[in-house]
This record gives sequence, C-alpha cells and structure tokens, in this order.
Amino acid sequence: MTKESVKDYLISWTITYLKSRDAVTRTMESVDRQKEGADIIVNYKDSSQLAIVVEPFLTGMSFIDRLKPFTEKKVKTRLVTANTRDNLKFITANWKPISEFSREFNIIFVNPFSKLERKWMLYPQTHAGIAGKGFERGLKALFATVEPISEKEFEKLVKGD
Repeated sequence: MTKESVKDYLISWTITYLKSRDAVTRTMESVDRQKEGADIIVNYKDSSQLAIVVEPFLTGMSFIDRLKPFTEKKVKTRLVTANTRDNLKFITANWKPISEFSREFNIIFVNPFSKLERKWMLYPQTHAGIAGKGFERGLKALFATVEPISEKEFEKLVKGD
C-alpha cells in the first residue's frame, strides 16, 4: 500500500463529501482533479473557486506553497488531511505560519472509518484570533470529536485487509 493510494482514496472521499454537501444548494458547476497544482478544484456557478490540496500525512509545509498562487487570486483554499495525532502535532508545531497564511484557508481533518464524526474543520486564522495562546486546547477538543487513526491503520483499511 502506497501513500499515493491513500491519497487517491482521500481525494475521492473529499469529492464525494463536497458533492453531498452540494446536493441541496446545487451551486457547484464542476470538480476537476489534478489541475493548476491543486488536487481538487471546485468551480461554482457564481464563478468562485475552491482549491484543495490533499496531504494524508503531513511532513512539511509544501501544501502552503501549492496553495499560495490561489490565495493571490483570491480563491478559497483548503487542506484535507487524516485525523492522526502526528498531523495534529504538526499543525500545532507550525501554528504561527499556518494561522497567518490566509483568512480564506481551512483545514479538514478526516477519518472516513470513524464510528463518531468523520471530519472536523478548522479555519486557522479565525481560530487563532478567537483562541489566542490557548489554541492548542481548542484543537485537541476538536480533534477528539473524530476517532484518531494512525497512518498504518489508514493504509490497512484502504487496502481492505
């Protein structure tokens, strides 16, 4: 099982999630994969866009580099990542540059196999403004709403073992 197949699984999950959210409002016009440096580009009927980078297991800040051109064009941006303890630690360790990135940037932590909620969402800049230095406690509370999953567990479940 490669990280790429986990990423493909998470991209497909994200597209399904986006389409289900749009079922009532029907504001989405199209969804493109692997376009303009993003893993997913959502085009809306009002001409707005959402650029999404999917990084199941965070090891660096490359997602910011990939999303920066979109923020310069005033496009909303999102990171989708697995709800792992390591990813939470990475976000908290890199909180300052992440929370300063863009007001229109959000992160969705996902565990598609959770028996509780399957995702939680965070707008880092907004959260930083509200929580201040107590941001870590708030992130841990949000993290607890979705069952954590390890990289190994995620790969095993995607593979179907």
